[in-house]
Amino acid sequence: AVKKPDYVLILDETLLQYPAIYSSLQETTVILNTENGRVHAFPRGVSVFEVPATRIAVDLDLRVAGQPVINVAMIGAFAKASGLITLPSIKKVMEGYFGKKGTRNYQAALKAFELTQEVPHDE
Repeated sequence: AVKKPDYVLILDETLLQYPAIYSSLQETTVILNTENGRVHAFPRGVSVFEVPATRIAVDLDLRVAGQPVINVAMIGAFAKASGLITLPSIKKVMEGYFGKKGTRNYQAALKAFELTQEVPHDE
């Protein structure tokens, strides 16, 4: 188990109900949440970013078995929140891995990068 994460990506908001999510957080942890997160639930000092990943996947019709696939959008959001990966590197990997479908996947990552915002803590 991860004891002191630098980054936590929450792809399923129902996980926010579990105390283990909060007990491992440090003041330097960066949370990346899909959307509508409960920022007030996170400790002060933790940076929280949100992205409408589900909406992006739906808008671009990125689905598997009818369900929106948000992981690609979350890669773009992670790039924005962390600065650890670049959009050109994401594009190269997606086009190489997905072929023709890579363009639409990259569009999801790019849109997520553009829409990812840091959320202020509630007072």
